[in-house]
Amino acid sequence: MPENGLLQEEIGIVVGPYPVTIQIHECDKINGDAVGWLQKRARPGMTLLAHADDGIIWGKGDEGEILFAPDALFDSNFERVQFSNQTLQMARLFNETEETFFWRVDEGQWRARTIIDGEAHGMGEKLCRMDRCQVLWGTRIEVGINGFCRVADGQEGLRHTPPLYLEKTNWVSDDTDGNNRGLRLLVRQYIQEDEITGQLQMDISRLVKLYAEENPA
Repeated sequence: MPENGLLQEEIGIVVGPYPVTIQIHECDKINGDAVGWLQKRARPGMTLLAHADDGIIWGKGDEGEILFAPDALFDSNFERVQFSNQTLQMARLFNETEETFFWRVDEGQWRARTIIDGEAHGMGEKLCRMDRCQVLWGTRIEVGINGFCRVADGQEGLRHTPPLYLEKTNWVSDDTDGNNRGLRLLVRQYIQEDEITGQLQMDISRLVKLYAEENPA
């Protein structure tokens, strides 16, 4: 699957400024176990999007753990990508309030950053922001189980398992022309003013929400 499963995006308008807290996590706190470290930060209502050497991984947060798609959504033609320290490249654990993003910098070494909308722990700065909507791969829903669904795209049948409960009737099931991609990923871009030029520049971004539109045009 292409990176992020991204096809196109719709740009919003700049609003704010609003308070934002940015926390940088020390590498030694992750201690080579990115998977365990991120599991401990998970809470109900959070979504995981991770990139590994061999594909992407979706998950959803529970209290202190991340839940993944059930085995029934995978087969010999579509194998599960493991959430493993050995193959993981980067991951984002997010909800509408915050995101923790970590990425590999070297073998067994990681860096991480948390962005929280609002002030936290006595920290925060005011930034403008702009939301944009990314359209993800998926022209048809094949099956849904336990809050996950398997979606495929076009005649090539590119597949992934987002943590959404969707049924085949949510989208036109026989479309292979790519006209009904209903998966959306809301991305929030934070904007700062350049101290020298005064121009606005997009500084950092985070994921906000994964959702689906029914019967997209």
